[in-house]
Amino acid sequence: MKDQLSLKNRKKQRKEIRSAQKIPLIQDNTPVKTPKKIMQKRKELMDSFTRHMKIKKARHNTKNSKRTTPGIGITTTDAQPAHTHIEGARWIKTTIKQNLAQQKILNRNGAKKK
Repeated sequence: MKDQLSLKNRKKQRKEIRSAQKIPLIQDNTPVKTPKKIMQKRKELMDSFTRHMKIKKARHNTKNSKRTTPGIGITTTDAQPAHTHIEGARWIKTTIKQNLAQQKILNRNGAKKK
């Protein structure tokens, strides 16, 4: 029992000695907060930035038609939409296949002798 108490006492003393040996940090220069740098931009840069932002906003807010405006010499019926729907491609594919099937049937029937 005595050995355990003495061990505890020795450990406590070691801790006290270790903590006492710490050297206090002394700072001669007290830290001073530096003010945040205010970015000073030239007037030309600010003007160009605002101009570009206005252009971006105008482009974003404009209402675009779903159909492209036809060029010179193109009638409105021939003008294609700007963004074709996915179903459109499938529809075209099926009509082509149907036409080919009809042609095969007509060729087969037309070749028969009477």
